[in-house]
Amino acid sequence: MPHIFLYGPSGVGKSTIGESLARHLNLPFVDSDRIIEINAGRSIPQIMNEQGIGKVRELETAALKQIVQDRESVIALGGGALLRDENRSLVEENGRVILLMAEFATLFERLQDDPHKRPLLAGDLKSKLTAYLEERAEHYASFPLKIQVDGHSAGQNVVQAQAMLGRFHLRGMGAYDVIVQDHGIDQLGHLLQARRVQKSIIVTDDNIGKFPLEGVIASLQKADLDPNSLIIPPGEAQKNLEVVSGLWHGFLDNALDRKSTVIALGGGVIGDMAGFAAS
Repeated sequence: MPHIFLYGPSGVGKSTIGESLARHLNLPFVDSDRIIEINAGRSIPQIMNEQGIGKVRELETAALKQIVQDRESVIALGGGALLRDENRSLVEENGRVILLMAEFATLFERLQDDPHKRPLLAGDLKSKLTAYLEERAEHYASFPLKIQVDGHSAGQNVVQAQAMLGRFHLRGMGAYDVIVQDHGIDQLGHLLQARRVQKSIIVTDDNIGKFPLEGVIASLQKADLDPNSLIIPPGEAQKNLEVVSGLWHGFLDNALDRKSTVIALGGGVIGDMAGFAAS
């Protein structure tokens, strides 16, 4: 599954919002600046003072290459991490970027009270922050997914991020992810692969037609999964034990076990019957 990257200027709240978003989605949270410091054995201000911004960018690229290889995560990026074309391409190939932005007054107030050292803003904060934002204005404006954080709590910004991404993790009768997105079928194989699915079967009906089914099979095959399918007649009349028994036999014929995954491709009846049989 693609990573979720949070990007934007210093003081906008990438770490605060990122940690909360990760908890809501039941995903790990990663701070790319922290990975740089762990790998280098020094703080970013120390690296800046000793070797300059060029070295930081070099270490940033190495850290991002490392991060994208791990399981799907919510990742807070440094405020200039994607200025380098190589970094931007790497990130956009491996996830979705949400730009967090705030007005000058909001950033200035937060940074005034921030105990962390930020080398690029050292000295006269007002003039340095003005120049910082002007220099990066066009760059930040180039990201299509944007949340203006001013006047909203971290929780409200997290809700907006979830709606923008179409990503939710629900808890009730069990816990499960809800993902709403265009061309979601194309990503299904990667979603299952990220969840370490090894064996699966598709349950659908005659009304769905062969084209959606072929799309699902193609997506799973790209992820090295090779599922078979079970097709039942459509309609509410199929909600009976005879049809469920047929699904169970189909599961046995395809050597499914308790670790296997049943994919319901269709509407309410399919979801009900496939879910009941799988349970």
